Amino acid sequence: MKPYKRLTIICSSISLFSFIACLCLHYLIVCDDTDFWVNVCLAIFGSSLLTVHEILQELNGKYYDIMYGKKKSHSPKVAGKNGDKH
Repeated sequence: MKPYKRLTIICSSISLFSFIACLCLHYLIVCDDTDFWVNVCLAIFGSSLLTVHEILQELNGKYYDIMYGKKKSHSPKVAGKNGDKH
Protein backbone atom coordinates (compact mmCIF):
# COMPACT_ATOMS: atom_id res chain seq x y z
CA MET A 1 0.00 0.00 0.00
CA LYS A 2 2.95 2.32 0.60
CA PRO A 3 3.89 2.61 -3.11
CA TYR A 4 0.28 3.52 -3.93
CA LYS A 5 0.34 6.24 -1.29
CA ARG A 6 3.60 7.70 -2.61
CA LEU A 7 2.41 7.57 -6.20
CA THR A 8 -0.88 9.23 -5.26
CA ILE A 9 0.94 12.06 -3.49
CA ILE A 10 3.35 12.57 -6.40
CA CYS A 11 0.64 12.54 -9.07
CA SER A 12 -1.63 14.80 -7.03
CA SER A 13 1.14 17.35 -6.56
CA ILE A 14 1.96 17.26 -10.28
CA SER A 15 -1.71 17.74 -11.07
CA LEU A 16 -2.06 20.67 -8.68
CA PHE A 17 1.15 22.32 -9.87
CA SER A 18 0.22 22.04 -13.54
CA PHE A 19 -3.27 23.46 -12.89
CA ILE A 20 -1.83 26.44 -10.99
CA ALA A 21 0.73 26.95 -13.77
CA CYS A 22 -2.07 26.86 -16.32
CA LEU A 23 -4.04 29.52 -14.44
CA CYS A 24 -0.97 31.72 -14.03
CA LEU A 25 -0.06 31.43 -17.70
CA HIS A 26 -3.59 32.16 -18.83
CA TYR A 27 -4.40 35.11 -16.60
CA LEU A 28 -1.08 36.67 -15.55
CA ILE A 29 1.26 36.34 -18.54
CA VAL A 30 0.27 37.97 -21.79
CA CYS A 31 2.24 36.63 -24.73
CA ASP A 32 1.60 35.02 -28.10
CA ASP A 33 2.93 31.63 -27.01
CA THR A 34 0.87 31.31 -23.83
CA ASP A 35 -1.90 29.36 -25.56
CA PHE A 36 0.54 26.58 -26.43
CA TRP A 37 1.90 26.36 -22.87
CA VAL A 38 -1.59 26.51 -21.38
CA ASN A 39 -2.51 23.50 -23.52
CA VAL A 40 0.65 21.68 -22.40
CA CYS A 41 -0.18 22.35 -18.74
CA LEU A 42 -3.76 21.20 -19.26
CA ALA A 43 -2.53 17.98 -20.87
CA ILE A 44 -0.21 17.29 -17.93
CA PHE A 45 -3.05 18.10 -15.53
CA GLY A 46 -5.45 15.74 -17.28
CA SER A 47 -3.04 12.84 -17.51
CA SER A 48 -1.95 13.11 -13.87
CA LEU A 49 -5.57 13.42 -12.75
CA LEU A 50 -6.45 10.25 -14.66
CA THR A 51 -3.49 8.49 -13.05
CA VAL A 52 -4.70 9.50 -9.59
CA HIS A 53 -8.19 8.26 -10.48
CA GLU A 54 -6.84 4.87 -11.59
CA ILE A 55 -4.75 4.55 -8.43
CA LEU A 56 -7.76 5.30 -6.27
CA GLN A 57 -9.86 2.76 -8.18
CA GLU A 58 -7.18 0.12 -7.60
CA LEU A 59 -6.98 0.97 -3.91
CA ASN A 60 -10.77 0.82 -3.63
CA GLY A 61 -10.74 -2.71 -5.06
CA LYS A 62 -7.99 -3.79 -2.67
CA TYR A 63 -9.85 -2.23 0.27
CA TYR A 64 -13.02 -4.08 -0.72
CA ASP A 65 -11.14 -7.38 -0.92
CA ILE A 66 -9.54 -6.82 2.48
CA MET A 67 -12.70 -5.71 4.28
CA TYR A 68 -15.24 -8.07 2.76
CA GLY A 69 -13.11 -11.00 1.70
CA LYS A 70 -12.19 -12.05 -1.78
CA LYS A 71 -14.82 -12.11 -4.46
CA LYS A 72 -16.92 -15.21 -4.55
CA SER A 73 -15.20 -18.11 -6.19
CA HIS A 74 -17.22 -20.68 -8.00
CA SER A 75 -17.04 -23.91 -6.10
CA PRO A 76 -17.48 -27.16 -8.00
CA LYS A 77 -21.00 -28.44 -8.04
CA VAL A 78 -21.56 -31.50 -5.91
CA ALA A 79 -24.10 -34.15 -6.76
CA GLY A 80 -27.03 -34.29 -4.36
CA LYS A 81 -28.78 -37.32 -2.91
CA ASN A 82 -30.70 -37.99 -6.10
CA GLY A 83 -27.64 -37.64 -8.32
CA ASP A 84 -28.68 -34.23 -9.72
CA LYS A 85 -26.25 -31.32 -9.57
CA HIS A 86 -27.22 -28.19 -7.68
